[in-house]
Amino acid sequence: MKLNRNLIMAATLASFTIGANAATVLYSENFDGEGTAGNAYDDGTTPEINVGSIGVLQSTGISQGGNAGDTAWSATTSVGPGNMGLRFGPGGNYNWATGSNSAAILAAGGFSISFDYTFALDDTQWVGVRVGSGPENISINAAGVTFGALARGNGQMETWDDGSSNGYGTATTGAPRSAQFNYAFTSWAAGTTVTFTGIVDGNTVATDTFTWDASDDMKIVIAGAVDGTLVDNIQVSTIPEPSAALLGGLGLLALLRRRR
Repeated sequence: MKLNRNLIMAATLASFTIGANAATVLYSENFDGEGTAGNAYDDGTTPEINVGSIGVLQSTGISQGGNAGDTAWSATTSVGPGNMGLRFGPGGNYNWATGSNSAAILAAGGFSISFDYTFALDDTQWVGVRVGSGPENISINAAGVTFGALARGNGQMETWDDGSSNGYGTATTGAPRSAQFNYAFTSWAAGTTVTFTGIVDGNTVATDTFTWDASDDMKIVIAGAVDGTLVDNIQVSTIPEPSAALLGGLGLLALLRRRR
């Protein structure tokens, strides 16, 4: 029987889709049952998935708790928008460059951060993620923040590189919102180029590049712009390795050929 070319193409595309979903989840937290007291996250949460002794999510600089339904983290911003938030602890911000997942992240070509978010106020508010070196309690647009990206309620994103704004991405429609921040790179060394892709509700809305400011010093802080901003279902994972998707495609093609 002659091999169907359309079937080959379909199998190849399917394999790349499978590869794109093959990321390894390193940390996942849904915030259910963590407590609504103002200091609920001072001692960290109990994550659903925690690979490699990452520790737990903790408040930075000021006590923070959950929402009234005890189903999400509620941001506290009494010292300024985005200055306080959640970091990976305990006892200090987890260093992803030297932690036990460092090799897996590099082998995959980078990492991804995703979460759901809603706001107590209007669409201009935001949830931001700071990555790289620098203080954990600092504004997302401050000099010394290696790279920051914020997701707004209207589906736009804005990025900041050491205090310099790189503009907005394209707005999307619909709610509730889900954001995904992808960081692709090959080394933790200072000066290494990192390619950022920002996705909201499944749509790519922002792309940018930056470089690590310091070698082997990469931390993650998540923060909100206004009190009452809710963040749920935080997940950190590797991003897919292209070669894995390619090998998957070749394997499927080989299987089809054997069935001619």
